[in-house]
Amino acid sequence: MIYELAVSIQDVLEDAALAQAGDKALPSLEEERMKHEAAAIQQAELQRQEELRRQEAATAEEERALQQHLEDKIRERERSKARFSRRKSRTAAMDSSAIAEPTEDSPGVISFDQPLVMNDNEERPLMFRAVFAKTLLQSTHDKETFTVKPIVPENKTRAPLLVLKEIFLDERGPETPTFRQRMRTSEDKLEALKKLRHPNLVDFIGFKIHRPLDPYDSYENTWRIYVLFEYANKGSLSELLDIVGSVAVETIRTWMIQLLEALDYYHRSGFVHGNIHCGRVLLFRQPTGSTIVKLQGSIEEALPDPSGGKRSLTTSKSPFWLPPELTQEGAHPTTKTDVWDLGIVFLQMGFGKDILQRYTSANALMEALELSAPLQDVLREIFRPDPKKRPTAFQLQPSEFFRVDAPLVVPSSASNSMSLPRRPRLDSQAIMPMFSRYGQDFDEAGRLGKGGFGQVVKARNKLDGRFYAIKKISHNSAAALKDTLSEIMLLSRLNHPYVVRYYTAWLEEDFGSVDEEAVSSTEGEPTSTQNGNGYGYSTGGLDFISSTDYPKVEFGFDSDERNGGGFSDESDSEELNCSSSITDGDQELRRWRSGSQSRSVTTTLYIQMEYCEKHVSINLLPHNFIYNRV
Repeated sequence: MIYELAVSIQDVLEDAALAQAGDKALPSLEEERMKHEAAAIQQAELQRQEELRRQEAATAEEERALQQHLEDKIRERERSKARFSRRKSRTAAMDSSAIAEPTEDSPGVISFDQPLVMNDNEERPLMFRAVFAKTLLQSTHDKETFTVKPIVPENKTRAPLLVLKEIFLDERGPETPTFRQRMRTSEDKLEALKKLRHPNLVDFIGFKIHRPLDPYDSYENTWRIYVLFEYANKGSLSELLDIVGSVAVETIRTWMIQLLEALDYYHRSGFVHGNIHCGRVLLFRQPTGSTIVKLQGSIEEALPDPSGGKRSLTTSKSPFWLPPELTQEGAHPTTKTDVWDLGIVFLQMGFGKDILQRYTSANALMEALELSAPLQDVLREIFRPDPKKRPTAFQLQPSEFFRVDAPLVVPSSASNSMSLPRRPRLDSQAIMPMFSRYGQDFDEAGRLGKGGFGQVVKARNKLDGRFYAIKKISHNSAAALKDTLSEIMLLSRLNHPYVVRYYTAWLEEDFGSVDEEAVSSTEGEPTSTQNGNGYGYSTGGLDFISSTDYPKVEFGFDSDERNGGGFSDESDSEELNCSSSITDGDQELRRWRSGSQSRSVTTTLYIQMEYCEKHVSINLLPHNFIYNRV
């Protein structure tokens, strides 16, 4: 910088010297300053005039584009009216086969911004961008439901029926900025919901958010949201219950498993439903002839509510049927309230939709009816008042009611007219029941390991001749068995080359003598073989499932279980208490029918795993680290 200043000064001095040598007059500093200021003012004026010209040109272009847009809309409306009038005038003279297929710009056609993809009647992908042929199914003050058909370019017979919901939202004047911000948030949530795909979730195909800009439109302050679903060819569960009253217990068991799996996937995807009821459970007839249920997502709940409405009580005549946590001011639905609502659907399938009017609460229902023990167990879990102790949808799946053929209500004459089942005939050679799957399908070759909760044996399958590692866990408690089954369900989802492969699992009841080494001591300290370091094994193998030898390793299902602890069968002041007087014969009958803690028959769970020959493997399984030396 100093060098540049010095060079500039040198140039000025040289110019001054040359001017002096030529007898020329040098301008003063004031004259030079005035000259520079005039040049700067002139340059600024030129820039200002150029900016004004650009602004005027931009305004003129914007006005021209707006005028052109309005003229195009007017011409399009006139053309649409003309086409509609011509088509209407020709309808009486035209044959139905000669009617032209509607296009995306035809009246009554709903076009979507992005191409939509779904499966057709033959399970092949079908792409479209518009739907037509609206047929009204249901109408309320803020929502209309139609059946529509997609407009496809080829093979119209492949296009299935769809359900279109048109939702109206009024935009409030003072709350307009907040409302529009909530609409942007809702659009992001709808985009995420559209990506969910599960066999027991209703397919959410697409949506469109539209706010008319035409001042002549009567809905100038109303947002219209179009959402598109797959069509339930057998209607909803609510409509079915209106006709038949209740559903058979075998069907209830199958449908509840499907709904629990769908709700578990919904929660694992990061969403809370918030409004589960019979109208949101839809029935689908499969090509094979069977009927499945699908849960419809909470699309309406994802949209903003300008009126600030709270949870509706229309589905419940008694506030006792509401989850206790939602009775507080400012409470919002959670995954645990979804489980509560699904429990109400469960009861309505078994006892009718009017159960909410006939009984004030689930506790009153269990006191009034003689429910089977497995059903009482699952209802006590679902309707726990403390949401931290209420199980998740995944934790409910291994419940005993969904695994055994238990009835809803125990007949009053069961103790007089029914006798206890006979003990099965034992095989004198195998010393186990003749119908034992393990005894019939496997030849035991030796024990691999033993722990406090069971043992692992090496067994050869008689059919394929391969060796497998069979884990045998015996239980006297239904609660302990349910916890183990939860781990098995998690294990069945693992598929990794460095995780020991899981094949299958099954239950067997031990009516005869049970090997003491395989019995789980759930009531006290686990029995294990001591070898000096606390590990229970016999041939070098360690515990295959339990984490008894590693007390510092703990696992949980979710944050609620860490905060509030897991659920158990122990009674406390917050649990539902449904006690009834039963005879000794009824108690003995229930020991055979259910897996409650009073049950005298030991149940053994067999888990078939991959057998690793001559390897020491460290395998990650749910809730434990497994060190299996085989």
